[in-house]
Amino acid sequence: MPTAPKGAPEPDAHAELFHQALRVVAGDLLPAEDTPFDHPDSRVPGQIDKRVILQRQHWIDRLGHVIRLEDMSPGYRANVLAFLRAEAHNWIVDALAWEVTAAIVGLTGAGEASGHLELLDLLTTGWTDHTPLGQRLHQQNQPQAQPLPPPTVWVSAAQSDHPEVLRDRDSGCWQVSTKSGTTYLVDLDRRRIQRRPPPNAPTNGDSRPRALSNLPFDDEWTELDCLIWCRTGASLIALDQRPGSGGRGGYRISTAVVDITRVDTCPSDTGPETE
Repeated sequence: MPTAPKGAPEPDAHAELFHQALRVVAGDLLPAEDTPFDHPDSRVPGQIDKRVILQRQHWIDRLGHVIRLEDMSPGYRANVLAFLRAEAHNWIVDALAWEVTAAIVGLTGAGEASGHLELLDLLTTGWTDHTPLGQRLHQQNQPQAQPLPPPTVWVSAAQSDHPEVLRDRDSGCWQVSTKSGTTYLVDLDRRRIQRRPPPNAPTNGDSRPRALSNLPFDDEWTELDCLIWCRTGASLIALDQRPGSGGRGGYRISTAVVDITRVDTCPSDTGPETE
């Protein structure tokens, strides 16, 4: 019998985490008094209430029509399954964008958003077939859903000096390289972050240097509030405090991370010191 990857949750724990991930993508954990899913006022014409995937009794279409699953034809049920598969990626992107925005504007805590983004990684290809709604549709149509591929187990900072994921609770100083050529220094011991833009470079055979985007406080340390998200293949997302901001927090969102490397000694030039 194959063994689970080191650090992977036990099956029952994974099932609970998967359910939490479904609640994240369905918007069922929003920090607001939303209209209950089964209330008529929640049926907005032209929109699909994503919370529909969390129950097993009915489908609500874009016109707000409530259709009992038992009353649907096999073809209709198959069409709903196909629709959910087609929307799966977009729904995850929507959830990711909402979590990041909510953390930036203070609707949720940054740590909560970080945990939710990790949960979204559990939703691998075919995840909509394994929602309560998807499972019930398959039961009524007889063919079973294909097994869900296991999520990637990322190499952590505790395991390597070149990890695939860096978390706010880790320690040490790290250089994070991104697809655009921009690098970030993330000092988790002193709780600070620094952006270093790439040098100007020719483009399309033109010998003239192109102007690359420079941002305020480049090459300066700013106080790190929370490293929300940092793993290869995704954006670095962090909240920080900038000098002269009057207590208003800033944020940093990078292009896709291509490398994370431990730095033996973090430079102690400009920026906040916490020693």
